[in-house]
Amino acid sequence: MRNQVLAVSLTATLVLLSTHALPLHAANTAQGTSGSHWVEANERVQEAGGWKAYAREINAAKKAASSASDSAQAKRPTLTLEAALQRAQLLDPSIAQALGNAPRDLKAYPTLSDAQRAALGREARLRAEVQSLYFSAVAANERLHYQLQVVEAASVASELASRMQKVGNLNRLHQSEEALSLAETERSLSSARTQAQAATEQLIQRLQLSGEQASFSLPERLPPLPTSTAPPAISKVDSLLIASPVNGPAQIKAQSEARQALHARDEAFRLAAHYRDTVLPLQKQISEEHLLHYNGMIIGIFELLKDAKKQVHAVQSTMEALRAYWLAEAALASKLFALREELLTSRRDAWK
Repeated sequence: MRNQVLAVSLTATLVLLSTHALPLHAANTAQGTSGSHWVEANERVQEAGGWKAYAREINAAKKAASSASDSAQAKRPTLTLEAALQRAQLLDPSIAQALGNAPRDLKAYPTLSDAQRAALGREARLRAEVQSLYFSAVAANERLHYQLQVVEAASVASELASRMQKVGNLNRLHQSEEALSLAETERSLSSARTQAQAATEQLIQRLQLSGEQASFSLPERLPPLPTSTAPPAISKVDSLLIASPVNGPAQIKAQSEARQALHARDEAFRLAAHYRDTVLPLQKQISEEHLLHYNGMIIGIFELLKDAKKQVHAVQSTMEALRAYWLAEAALASKLFALREELLTSRRDAWK
């Protein structure tokens, strides 16, 4: 939700900024006034349509691009995580065949046959792999979405700087810096597009999709972090196995890897929660103050644009922390299963 709040805040900022740039058809009029006073240039721009004209231009372009994008997205079905997991399981029918009606209750694990436990192991590894690929693809596409907003803010800043420089209200150094910032954000956008495509293709390959099946959309954002203030607890059985005395290198290794995965998952949760509960609210507060300062003419338009970029970077960092949590959660599930299998015979008391 806070991600959406900041996104709305950024959109509002960009709309505000768009109404303070020279209109395209007024640029030629302003070019010949480089030595004139800024107020006089503003008056001439107002006569040609002024800020409102420019606002109409970019808003019309945005609306057309958004409509085309929405139309294309609407034609493609959304691939859910559950559908991805079901597809992967269909590719390995031996798992369902081996498990049959086997109980899934963790306490019943020691009663399963070797074949059933082996099938559960393959299923655990399959789920961890598909979840990792799926979350990575969703995160990469979400990152692309926010990078587009960074480019939009940089584009507005560069365009405004160029036009202000033409009428003599901005030096060439500042204008060049804004142009360079736009170039750098466009480079990052290209990288984000490549990463999003690669992550999606890896998921397609793992699920062996082709034709229309490979033409799908993904959720706009990752699943939210659990609302609890502490990392989710593992099962009582796993808690006992992860802390019990063991013998032999294989058992020690399995226990150590499970502890490490648990620690990584817990730290990933704390970091994601920190962004959710502390960083984003502070960034929202700062952005609101910047807007108030701008309205009070305490700061200028470029300071507001810099804040708009920071909004997106804060959301991107939050999303990356959330992605790390879900990947760590998937890895933990796989390591805990390996631990149960390794200690099955030596610590049967843990299942009682």
